[in-house]
Amino acid sequence: MKNHILLSLILCITSSFAQELKIDPVSKKYQYEGVVNVENASKNELFNKAKQWIAHYYKSSADAIKYANKEDDTIILKATYHELWVASNYWVDYTIALKFKDGRFKYLFSDFYYSYHLNGRTPLEDNFLTKNGVLKKLRKQVESSAKSLTEYISAPQLADNW
Repeated sequence: MKNHILLSLILCITSSFAQELKIDPVSKKYQYEGVVNVENASKNELFNKAKQWIAHYYKSSADAIKYANKEDDTIILKATYHELWVASNYWVDYTIALKFKDGRFKYLFSDFYYSYHLNGRTPLEDNFLTKNGVLKKLRKQVESSAKSLTEYISAPQLADNW
């Protein structure tokens, strides 16, 4: 039974990472999305596990969560990726939208904005630096976040026998 659960978890995780950070043909903006199947999990369980992941993953979950509503099965987060690059700091702000249904959840990373020193905030798509390593580093960060979220939510609930 444990092997069956582990195999299911591995298949769910690997199938959800066929995506990549790419330009959406409709919005013309970068996005990264995936749908993850979680067998025998209600949308309420998935919603609650996502909120637990947010509490563990972010320094201040209250600041990260911009919208959370169980009635429409949605959580929206604002996140920031920070990198030291060529003796200067840059930030990429983005949105993570989570949607839940019985047995699955969807994540969507979108609305990426780049900030560098004093130049203000620009959409990532308009920034020439996306070809100079920023996009590659951001892709790794987004993939890491999506993997962490997926693993946390997909992990079997252990009995709380204390």
